[in-house]
Amino acid sequence: MIALILSGGGLGAYLAFTEERERRMVMKLWGRYQDPRLVEYLLHYPNVRGGEGMELDVTVLFADLANFTKTVENLSPTDTLHSLNIYSCAFWNVSY
Repeated sequence: MIALILSGGGLGAYLAFTEERERRMVMKLWGRYQDPRLVEYLLHYPNVRGGEGMELDVTVLFADLANFTKTVENLSPTDTLHSLNIYSCAFWNVSY
């Protein structure tokens, strides 16, 4: 019985150590790119992460638009998106 209790305690300690090591590794990797408070929150509340995601076929246009920042720096996000939509429709020769 004592051996069973000791092995259970050892397993619990091992799992806690492994979980803490993974937590430190995630903080080290994510912490470079995200606010550490956000990473800590997501680690503490895993249900808010949004699941596994989904696969979608998408088309992405990467373009370097001359003077774009200067052109839209005083626009709202909605107006900026509208400007990008006009540009992408002109690029693909479709009506907007």
